Amino acid sequence: MKTRMNPRAGVGLKFNRTAPIVTVVIFMSGWFLLDAPVRDKPELVSHRSRIAERMGEFPYQLADWVGTDVPVPTEAMDILNPNSLVSRRYRRLDSDDEVVMALIHCSDTRDMQGHYPPICYPARGWNLKKGEFDRVRVTLGSEDVDMSIYRFRRFDRSGLEQTQVVLSMFLLPNGMIMTDMEGIRGRSAQGRALSSTGVAQLQLVFGKATSTESVIEQANSLMDAMPEDLIVALRAPILAGATSNLTEGDTP
Repeated sequence: MKTRMNPRAGVGLKFNRTAPIVTVVIFMSGWFLLDAPVRDKPELVSHRSRIAERMGEFPYQLADWVGTDVPVPTEAMDILNPNSLVSRRYRRLDSDDEVVMALIHCSDTRDMQGHYPPICYPARGWNLKKGEFDRVRVTLGSEDVDMSIYRFRRFDRSGLEQTQVVLSMFLLPNGMIMTDMEGIRGRSAQGRALSSTGVAQLQLVFGKATSTESVIEQANSLMDAMPEDLIVALRAPILAGATSNLTEGDTP
């Protein structure tokens, strides 16, 4: 005996099957629409454009360092959705010193949360041993600031140990500098207005076992030659009140 389905029940069944998809679409659309007015504030648009312009002019020679572009992994680009970036290997003239510089600016602090040395390096097979993390004092422009220093290790196929030393910091509007991801997550959690002010990350990667003193000297040599107008643009005042809730160890 054939049974007949109530037409209304059929409609309900179809709706139930598509409801999760519709909900996701509505949620994502709502998030975009809520974000758009904040992202499109004239001062934020001008801030992002100014940074992109300055980073597009980033010099290939910094003092006695000469740079060549190096590719950024595709997965990193997908995560970051950067406003602008510089990724270069700088070699020091008349020396075997070599440093990879990655300077990345994201328009929204939420986009930066997956790009952090203790996360992305172990994902590529590098191990961070206990106690091999610290902070060092370096010079950025005319100011002494903190950077995090990490020492990663791994073994190649022949069993030889490889090392990488990484310096990292985050530069934010209103002159703020942060050295860890907790401060970035804290800003993201405070709302769209604060998150949409953006963040830049500077990483310096040293490909050989290097003393902390040598790392600091090389970092200072490179950063002292960075364009001052770019540093000013990255740390420019923007959206009054956006310096709220600094985390311990961060500098205004």
